[in-house]
Amino acid sequence: IARRQRQMCIRDRQKVVSAESRGESSETQYTVACVVLNRIESDIFPDTLAEVIVQSGQFACVENGAIYSAPITESVAEAVNKALDNNTVDENVLWFRSGHYHGFHNRAFRLDRMYFSQM
Repeated sequence: IARRQRQMCIRDRQKVVSAESRGESSETQYTVACVVLNRIESDIFPDTLAEVIVQSGQFACVENGAIYSAPITESVAEAVNKALDNNTVDENVLWFRSGHYHGFHNRAFRLDRMYFSQM
């Protein structure tokens, strides 16, 4: 059962990364995966992936349903596995958005069309 739960958790991470960073480079997909992990570890977000991704107003892919049909590509699977093995994104980077920075967080960096923000 524990192995099955772990596989489901990885699949859920892959679905979030796929839906949120579709069409982006493998580096951006990896960075999105790291930010999701950062949120789970952060004191200001819930402690589980399930709680983090369904938190109101946090992930557009959950609100618009894209997470349910997001394909898990090889690059997404690799990005999530790499993030689980070695998260190199600063722990304070907790937000990302396509197209522009969030107006209420500190700018961190941009990759492709994704803008990453921190505390």
